[in-house]
Amino acid sequence: MCYEPKVKVLKFYPYRKGFVRGNSVIQFPIEPMRNFQKMLAQIAGVDCDNHTCFLVEMEDAAISDKKVVAFMFFDLVMYMGDRVEEKSW
Repeated sequence: MCYEPKVKVLKFYPYRKGFVRGNSVIQFPIEPMRNFQKMLAQIAGVDCDNHTCFLVEMEDAAISDKKVVAFMFFDLVMYMGDRVEEKSW
């Protein structure tokens, strides 16, 4: 049986108000991540924009585990880390 993780947006950081940080920050090409960005924006009730961050709680029912993950969307990449530094840049 396949379980789809539940996604809850804990906080949205508008244009250039947050920056993803963490011990392990991973970079992904933006194009395959566009639908994911749109999904997070829809959950948060905001419009998609560039240079935005989402702090997200992801719950996997198959392993009864919750993780907080941060995502930042740029021109060509999406960054994933475990926290967002609030700052204007």
